[in-house]
Amino acid sequence: MAVDFGDHASGFRHAEVVRFINNEVLLNGGGPEFYAALRSRPWSEVEDRLRGVLADPRVPRAHQRACAWSALALGVRGAARQREQQGRRIRRLQEQMEERETAAWALASELQRMRGERKEMAAQLRCARAALQQVSNERNVLRRRLIQAEKSALADKPPQEVMSESRAKQRGARAWPVDVDEQCKMMAAGAQAVQPSEGQMTAPAAAPEAAPATVVEE
Repeated sequence: MAVDFGDHASGFRHAEVVRFINNEVLLNGGGPEFYAALRSRPWSEVEDRLRGVLADPRVPRAHQRACAWSALALGVRGAARQREQQGRRIRRLQEQMEERETAAWALASELQRMRGERKEMAAQLRCARAALQQVSNERNVLRRRLIQAEKSALADKPPQEVMSESRAKQRGARAWPVDVDEQCKMMAAGAQAVQPSEGQMTAPAAAPEAAPATVVEE
């Protein structure tokens, strides 16, 4: 028997076909050797082996027929194996395609989220710019009001008072040194001048002596 009835990898679906091939192999003097030796080999090797058998004039014609029937069964088996390999490859490609589709959906969702965040940040930036512009405008208004108030205050004062204040400010600016050390020395000297001496603080003021009484004679 060349083909096993219980071999699901043989590629045959009907037992009658397997029985007919096995009978032809046996009737022509063949056995399971040719089929068993090449059952796991590709079709190219099976065809090369069959060609060698058919080209050998020493091989009987009946045995050549038996090898031909075994080669036919091996061809069906090889086609079934190739079909199974292609099915596994297709399933693997489908799984990879599904994984990539899932990754693409995840990337699309992430991109949509990032676009939403970008729009929100752009809106916040516009609001911040508007608030900054409003604060700048209010500052300019307050500055103009302050300048106007200072001008009004100067206009209300007499000219002599304005001139005296200006001169006093200029004298104070000239008298006050720019150097920090000089400023400290002047502050220390002023403090010593203001502070009374220890003898002046402790000694009480002496009372004035009474003048002698003068007697007027009549």
